[in-house]
Amino acid sequence: MGGPQTVLKNKYGVVLGGVNHHHPELATLGLKMTDVLSGRPTLLDRRPTGGVTPRSTLFPKLPKGCSKSA
Repeated sequence: MGGPQTVLKNKYGVVLGGVNHHHPELATLGLKMTDVLSGRPTLLDRRPTGGVTPRSTLFPKLPKGCSKSA
């Protein structure tokens, strides 16, 4: 699968879930990807505290010549 994606694992390395450009939100784990087609999406993460304001992390920029389409 191409495009940005992220996976959330527990401390034992077991995958709990993830988000990608086809499924940008996983509310049960507090993950959401915004600006998916911008070439520089952002991951919003409410873990581990579950607070009101999520942490924001930029994905790396797409390499020159890569398609921004999903």
